[in-house]
Amino acid sequence: MPADIFQEVDEEVRRDRALDFMRRYGSWLLSGAVAIVALAAGYTAWQQYNRNRHEQASARFDTAVSEVRGDKPKARASFETLTADACLSAPTSTGDSTSGGRHL
Repeated sequence: MPADIFQEVDEEVRRDRALDFMRRYGSWLLSGAVAIVALAAGYTAWQQYNRNRHEQASARFDTAVSEVRGDKPKARASFETLTADACLSAPTSTGDSTSGGRHL
C-alpha cells in the first residue's frame, strides 16, 4: 500500500512537470514545428518552379533545333531568343544561380 502512494505522488509530480514544461516551451515548440513545415513547403515549391523553368527552356531549345532543318531565319531568331534568355538568367559573379542574375 505505501508503494502505491509513492507511485501516485511520483505520477502527479511527473504530470505537473510535463504541464509546466508545456506552459513554458509549448508555444516555442509549436512555432518551431510550423516553421519547419513552412520551410519544407517553400523549398518544395521552389524546386517545382525551377523544374518547370528548365523544362520550358528545354522545350524551346528542342523547337529551335528542329527549326534548323527547315526555316533557317526562324531558327536563328529562336536561338537568339534562347541566348538572350540564358544571359538574363545566368548566375551572378558570386555563383548565386537562384537570384536569376538580372541586372537591369
